[in-house]
Amino acid sequence: MKREVAPGRSHALPETNEWPILVRQGSITVKIYRGVNLEKTTYTVVYYTPDGRQRENFRSFPVAETRAKEVAASLYRGEHSGLRMSEAEAGIYRAALEVLKPTGKAMNVVAVEYAEALQLLNGAGTLAEACRFFFRHHGKIVRKTVAEVLNLFKDAKKADGASEIYLTDIDKRLGRFGRNFQCYIANITTAEMEAWLRELEVSGRTRNNFRRILITFFNFAKQQGYLPKDRTTEAEAISRAKEKSGEVGIFTMDKMIRLLAAAKNPPHHEIYGSLMPFLVIGGFAGLRHHELLRLNWEDVNFSESHILIAAAKAKTAQRRIVPISENLAAWLIPYCKKKGPVSPPERVHDKLSKLADLAGFDWPHNGLRHSYGSYRLAQVKNAAQVSLEMGNSPQMIFLHYREVVTEKQAQEWFSITPATVAAYMKKKQEEAGQHANIVPISGAYAKRWKLPLKKGIGIAG
Repeated sequence: MKREVAPGRSHALPETNEWPILVRQGSITVKIYRGVNLEKTTYTVVYYTPDGRQRENFRSFPVAETRAKEVAASLYRGEHSGLRMSEAEAGIYRAALEVLKPTGKAMNVVAVEYAEALQLLNGAGTLAEACRFFFRHHGKIVRKTVAEVLNLFKDAKKADGASEIYLTDIDKRLGRFGRNFQCYIANITTAEMEAWLRELEVSGRTRNNFRRILITFFNFAKQQGYLPKDRTTEAEAISRAKEKSGEVGIFTMDKMIRLLAAAKNPPHHEIYGSLMPFLVIGGFAGLRHHELLRLNWEDVNFSESHILIAAAKAKTAQRRIVPISENLAAWLIPYCKKKGPVSPPERVHDKLSKLADLAGFDWPHNGLRHSYGSYRLAQVKNAAQVSLEMGNSPQMIFLHYREVVTEKQAQEWFSITPATVAAYMKKKQEEAGQHANIVPISGAYAKRWKLPLKKGIGIAG
């Protein structure tokens, strides 16, 4: 515990736990330290002058105490030899010390901070005006870092019953944001976030998805008092990225037939046959990838011709019903079970990529769902209906799927049946003059996955 010494009083030798002794005169503080070296006790008086830190050693505590009082009084009066002040300057110095006394800060520290503040203001106003502006806009908010707010945001969404898919999206997008912005959320500007989004080098739609969740995140922080409540957040000012019309990748009828034929092809059916329900439900019912992996056969109602997406399995945590078209029913019935998962969860991404290679094209991002949305909107011409089936807003449906395909193409899409694919396989077999039920695979696929082009397996056209 430190002990303070008032000027003009003498003190007995302090207890060991009271060091260092503080000798004060106004805002001036001089410290006395006690040290033992080779069984000899020394007392060190420490103080600061314009020339820096000063140390004086004494063998006797009373002598050290007396010297500390002298130095404190001298510094307070501005009479220390290092100061070289005139009487007027000393008066200004003492007055400044009195002003600073309530703050507890040394004059040199205050001088540095003041100079830095003036440099930042660059003539735009006084330091007091800047402080008043800061307090008006930030003084009443609770200071939280992005990481702290993110943990609270996730806890709140869990408590509100958000789906696992949405929580995963929070971890993926906002987790990435938090790793790049390790600071107070109130200090982040729109310009900084826009620069970060551009550096992601993603499509316009993906960038807008980041923007949307950032706005939600910042509005949560605003509601909790971590951002000012009297204005819009910095995230809301982020500009929308332009989404190119060609960004929504879909399957043509020809590609979908080739994809299904590749999965049914006997040489590969053992590997890819289990993906068939995943492929046809994704393409002809529009479920999301994660929804397909969570879907059970108990959710597929053939008698009422619909698929039930429970709230716990939906990205939006809202229950919805998706119709089963006639061609989808024809595809699912041979694979139907009483219970259990509809799709195998293991290595689905890898298998889909290889299956697309097998069919002779690259897998388009979110291709099955985008295909359903595009063809379904062209078929029913009702964005509200399609939004209910897909679990999106009508605005999203209208923005991404309007006029992507024609009504005739939609009719052809929902006419793809097992018989359609069987006819395609037979035609390819006849064209290639190969054995029955064999679909030619591409040479690129064989080369990429190191498969030999055996007899009976041709090259895809």
